[in-house]
Amino acid sequence: MTHSGRFPASWRRPSPSGQAYSEATSETANAPAVSSTIEVANYGLSGDSGLVAESPNVDGAKRLHSIAWWPSLVVLVIASGIDLRTRRIPNWLVLPFLVAGLAVQSATAGFPGAMQSLAGIALATLLFGVPCFLRGMGMGDLKLAAGVGAWIGPSQLFMAFVVTGIVGGIFAVAYALWRGRLGESLDGVGDLFSHFMKSGARPHDQIRLEDRRSIAIPYAPAIAIGTLFSFFTR
Repeated sequence: MTHSGRFPASWRRPSPSGQAYSEATSETANAPAVSSTIEVANYGLSGDSGLVAESPNVDGAKRLHSIAWWPSLVVLVIASGIDLRTRRIPNWLVLPFLVAGLAVQSATAGFPGAMQSLAGIALATLLFGVPCFLRGMGMGDLKLAAGVGAWIGPSQLFMAFVVTGIVGGIFAVAYALWRGRLGESLDGVGDLFSHFMKSGARPHDQIRLEDRRSIAIPYAPAIAIGTLFSFFTR
């Protein structure tokens, strides 16, 4: 059905201005549509819908997130390769990585960024420091995790820690199966739990990382997988 822009004569009310009033009435018939369009536009800009432009804080967080990806990827890949070959993670790699993370966060986000970075380092020290103290992890792994925390902050680091623990457990079981020592490894885990229940959080006299008879796996690959996975959960 087409619309000519004029109303039938039967719809028009008499007025002093006659035809002028009718023309004005027909022209204002389109006003609600224009008003609705303006209201929709204002609604989208008011913060009540998904059309709102993101705040500077959100943009800054995304920018930091993207900046942290490439240094983390490069350092984690190199650390994993070195750890697989030598079972060590060198200081010349992890310490500059840690300092750079703190510096970039501070330069990009100011004081809040510095606090975020320091909180990530502190959480990494807490979460990875316990197994390191119990001789279940090397200092290189702890320093690498602290460097990651400096770049990504505490909330993302916790997700990385959870995934790292899962991946590390899978690696440990697979490596023990490959070496034919799964039963021995499970006995060692049971001995460790029994020791901790009796003696508290003190290192075991015999079961420790530096013992050549123990089954030790390079842990940098697990940290790398956990950290990189955490980027896709943000």
